Amino acid sequence: MVAGGSGRRRREAAHELDILNRGAWCVVSDTTARVLSWIELGAMPDWRIRFAQIVQAAVTAGWNLDEEYLEYSSFFCRRGGQRISVRLLSKPPRSPSEEWPLPAPSASIQDCLQLPNIGTRRPTVRGD
Repeated sequence: MVAGGSGRRRREAAHELDILNRGAWCVVSDTTARVLSWIELGAMPDWRIRFAQIVQAAVTAGWNLDEEYLEYSSFFCRRGGQRISVRLLSKPPRSPSEEWPLPAPSASIQDCLQLPNIGTRRPTVRGD
């Protein structure tokens, strides 16, 4: 039997949400960690409520949740054969590669999750 188990993970994940009380960013990334969209959310007293709203916005935008953990600060979802990660972070997003410029922030959480079909995006080429 593994010590800690899922109860420990849930407590740690709940602590992650508490850290966000100083401010947070919702970041949508593809499977290669490329930031596709993001929005600064600011501080909020109960992140569980806000996270549930983000999950609902993803479902409304047509994403199918891989697994739904409302007590966690991230989830994966699929739409049109594409898989994305939606995460609440305590720091602004940054691109893991200079080849992937950080997109401009979204105006709303709905815009952040209303991505076009990712498979049709043309790679950014410097000088384009």
